[in-house]
Amino acid sequence: MPNLELPEETPIKAVPYPRGFEKQFERFLVQMVRDITTQFENQTIKKLNKSTVNKFEDQQVGNYANVFLGLSKAATRKIKKRYDDERISKNIKRTLLALSNENRRAFFSRVESQTGIDAQQLIQREGLTPQINALILETDQWAKRLRDDTLTEITANTLRVMATGARLEDVVSEFAQTAGKRRENAKFVARNQITTYNGLLNKIRYQKAGIRRAIWVTAQDERVRPSHVDRSGKEFDLDEGLFSSRWQDAASRTGFFVQMRGPTYHTRRGRKQWLTH
Repeated sequence: MPNLELPEETPIKAVPYPRGFEKQFERFLVQMVRDITTQFENQTIKKLNKSTVNKFEDQQVGNYANVFLGLSKAATRKIKKRYDDERISKNIKRTLLALSNENRRAFFSRVESQTGIDAQQLIQREGLTPQINALILETDQWAKRLRDDTLTEITANTLRVMATGARLEDVVSEFAQTAGKRRENAKFVARNQITTYNGLLNKIRYQKAGIRRAIWVTAQDERVRPSHVDRSGKEFDLDEGLFSSRWQDAASRTGFFVQMRGPTYHTRRGRKQWLTH
């Protein structure tokens, strides 16, 4: 799509952050982790002979660890069949394509209201399919990694507790804690990936539309990072990103946060930005 011929310094307010899509994606990932941990526990730990094993004493550790490991391998195969790559990919593609369509509609509606250029013509000429597909594949890999890492962690942690000679009740308790942490991790992955996807999508869409500069404005609440407060109100070039000399964290040095996940390219928790041609 060719760049828009906007009047100089035409303000285009950024589209709102897609919190509804974040929650939708979060529900899928959290449910996946919950299903994985529940099925795994039912098919491994709960199958151990509780009537004869009151404690994993030293001479029993190897035997019961081997039994558990055999059960875990069988459970892992069944879980990966239940949550196979195709199921995960279909869910992610459906969610992110819907997000992209809503983002596109909202953005071009704002362009139309500010410039009078017909939004439907802009949508038809956009041509971002290759970039969107690449962004979807990146999120797809993170979701599959979440599945695989969950299975690896619950297996390794259970074996570690068994090796200490803990009671079976302690093994169950530790498993429950690990499962809870994995659900929290799923929420983080959902938030992080939707933020990343939305931020990159905005950047690509804005640049394709001929927008080159933006103003960073924070929500000014207690959750805003000090480095973002320092950048608030500063105008910057979208190609270059925005860095603060006072806050040289790893994200700033690599440009990852600014160019991929930060509030630079999206509105979230009240953050706003105005983009100019």
